[in-house]
Amino acid sequence: MCLLLSTIFCKFRKLNLGIMQTKFYFLLGLLVGFTSYTGTLVSQTACFDTAQDEDSPVGFSISVESFATFDGSESSPALADLAGSTTYRICVTTPSEMDFVASVTSDGGAGVVNLSTSTSFFKHAYGGLTVNDINAGVFAFFPALEFDSYVSIGLASEAGFGDEDILLSGEDQWGPAFLAGGNIDIDSNSPVGSGWYVPTGAANGYSGEDLKVMIAQVTTDGDIDGSFSIEIHPGGVVADAFTYQFDFSSEMCGCNDASAENYQSGATLNDGSCIFLGCTDESACNYDEVANLEDDSCNYCCDSVSSDNENYGLEVELYADGGIAGMQTYRVYVSTANASDVVSAVTGYSDYPMEFGSSTSFWQYAGPGGGVTPNFWNPIYAAIPEFADGVYDSYITIGNSQIADISAGEVEISTIETPGEAWTAAFEAGDPLSINTSSGGGWFLVPGSISGIAGDDNRVLIGQFTTDGFLSGSLLVQLFPEGNPENSVNV
Repeated sequence: MCLLLSTIFCKFRKLNLGIMQTKFYFLLGLLVGFTSYTGTLVSQTACFDTAQDEDSPVGFSISVESFATFDGSESSPALADLAGSTTYRICVTTPSEMDFVASVTSDGGAGVVNLSTSTSFFKHAYGGLTVNDINAGVFAFFPALEFDSYVSIGLASEAGFGDEDILLSGEDQWGPAFLAGGNIDIDSNSPVGSGWYVPTGAANGYSGEDLKVMIAQVTTDGDIDGSFSIEIHPGGVVADAFTYQFDFSSEMCGCNDASAENYQSGATLNDGSCIFLGCTDESACNYDEVANLEDDSCNYCCDSVSSDNENYGLEVELYADGGIAGMQTYRVYVSTANASDVVSAVTGYSDYPMEFGSSTSFWQYAGPGGGVTPNFWNPIYAAIPEFADGVYDSYITIGNSQIADISAGEVEISTIETPGEAWTAAFEAGDPLSINTSSGGGWFLVPGSISGIAGDDNRVLIGQFTTDGFLSGSLLVQLFPEGNPENSVNV
């Protein structure tokens, strides 16, 4: 019977890298460092961790968005004092347009309101705690006023139709520090209800089409952090109101996984940018579920083997990838049931033809030590640059991968051909192994050699093949189970 090898080696291919974010990350356009990795720009970026506790209300969160950045190149002299600063808008994000943000206030206990910067907040001379009295039309005359720091619920200038002014509570205690560029600190010692709010039904309290309500705008050249006790009416229904403490913190986003290729020691928050090299193709034998960037290491030796004897089969192993540029070198083994099993011959003839080839061609080494078999390959050639490619030669064998060690009991590989069917010459020219005449041919070992013994790994090498194509074929193998020629089987 014939042992059939049907193997498909898919072409290597690049995959687009997709970054999956598992937390809420809001990356701001403040690049603070770059490194280059395989031609890809890798950045470490200022960002905010807005992840909430497991008991946070579903669909509701906090976001910090960069509204404007100032690098000193602004055309307006009025903005010169803002050089190096960023204007942030802090928003409540919601799942529904009708969700209503009612207040940002303390409750006298755990519910607090804090908004801080590591430096100071920008406060315009004509600004205030809110924008209740600021008409957007004046921004053309006082450009920096648009970037003033203030508290809000949905307003970026004075109230319009349906909107309501921002109402304040306890501002005599927390307001002066903020007006001076300091932090907002409304803690448990503050009067209950200190903070800001809007009347129920005010249009500016509803989330709207963008599913968010701004609760503050601040401009600073420092790092900001915040914690807000916020009352929300889901769907605008007062009876369903809840209050939750939303937090955010300034972080340095990047890859903080030391095992990644682009690890950044300064990153405090993993933004999903970590690069893990490996095989990303699920159809490959060495698929790496952790890898997110293809490194051309995929091994497509997933062979489909049929045999008439379940004790014996074929294994295809990727021996080298790119040893010869653009090609892969594979080794083909006969797997056995016992360590003492012996492979005696690999043949083909008209009833069971040998057809083993590549979808392209086999690469053949033409230098010293090369040939149909490894009978003349001396391993010292590998250390000589002019001959080193011989390691990847395509050859047929039984057990040997170099010149036979006669003293150890190995013997050279013998070949046999039918006159007029020069399969060895065709193979050396890069063509498939094709033996199908009535008298047949193949390669074999003389009796008594140790070369064909399976050994502890229960397999025997029968060929090495270098190609940039796909391998497939069928072979007839003669074996001696447990080394006994009297029990010879053909598989």
